[in-house]
Amino acid sequence: MADPIDRARLEEFSDATPDGVRQPVELFLEDSHETLTAISATYAASDRAGLTLLAHRLGGTCSAVGARRLASQLFDLEHRAATVSPEELARLVSMIQREVDATLRFLTAYLEGRHKP
Repeated sequence: MADPIDRARLEEFSDATPDGVRQPVELFLEDSHETLTAISATYAASDRAGLTLLAHRLGGTCSAVGARRLASQLFDLEHRAATVSPEELARLVSMIQREVDATLRFLTAYLEGRHKP
């Protein structure tokens, strides 16, 4: 399976220096955690309009740092949240949560030096 982050996009988004890459990664880690918490709460409250907005917000952030697979899943949620069945919505949110976990693990390891740019 491919890395959850397109490292070329991440480097393009930053200045490709270790410090230049670290800043957007740290911001992404913080923002994605907060937004995923909000997505979980919004899903639990059955607020589909809120899910649409949060998916759009996090999807844009993901695109910027190269988390293309996650961005694609979030944009799918954004476009389908209002119309899918409750079961399909649960599947989409669960899939996003797993991909966020994989992305966060990868980026945390990346910052710790286990994945080199």
